[in-house]
Amino acid sequence: NSSIKLTKHQKDAVWRIISGGGNSLLAHEVGAGKTFSMIAASMEMKRLGIIKKPMFVVPNNIYEQWGIEFRRLYPGSKILIPDADDFSKKNRHILLNKIATGTYDAVIVPESQFTMITTSEEYTTEFFNEKLQELEQALEIAKAEGQKLSESKIRQKIKNFETKLEKKLDNIKKDKGVVVFEELGIDSLFVDEAHRFKNLMYQTGLQVS
Repeated sequence: NSSIKLTKHQKDAVWRIISGGGNSLLAHEVGAGKTFSMIAASMEMKRLGIIKKPMFVVPNNIYEQWGIEFRRLYPGSKILIPDADDFSKKNRHILLNKIATGTYDAVIVPESQFTMITTSEEYTTEFFNEKLQELEQALEIAKAEGQKLSESKIRQKIKNFETKLEKKLDNIKKDKGVVVFEELGIDSLFVDEAHRFKNLMYQTGLQVS
C-alpha cells in the first residue's frame, strides 16, 4: 500500500528480522507499530525467497484484526484466517489439509488454536526424551551432592513428565490421520505477545521460583 509509509524504526525492525537468521525479538512499546513491522518482514522474506509459508500466532481477541491490518498493508496478499468453526473437531482436519496444500502469504491463527495443533509422535517423543535426560542428569548430581530435597523434587518432576508424555502420545494416536505441524509446510513463525510462551521448562540446582 503506497499510501502507508513505515517509520525508520519499523524499517530497522524489518531488516533486523530478515538478517537475524529467524530469531528476533521486537521489544518496542505498545503503539510502536510492531504489527506492520512483522507483516512487512514476512512479505520481504517471501519476496527474497527466504521463506515460503509463514504462520502468525496472535492473541485470540485480535486475530481477526490482524487480518485486516495485513490486507491494509498488502491489499493483494493471499492470507488464510480460520474462524472458530474451522477449528471445530469435525472441521479441523479439513483446515489443516487446507494449510498444508495451499499457497498463502500468511496463515493467521489465534494462540489457543495454535497450541492444539499436534506434532508428530516421533518429534514429541524426541522432545520429551531430551527433557527427561536433562532431569535424569540433574537427579544424579543431586544424589551425588546429597541434596535430598532436590532429589525428591526432581523424581516428582520426572514422574509428572512421563505422565505428560503418555497423555500427549495418547492424544496423537486418537488424532491418527490428522495432519501434524511438521506437515503443514510452515517455515517461519511470528508470535505476537511472545511472553505468553516464554516460560519453558528448565532445570537448576538454585532455589528459585
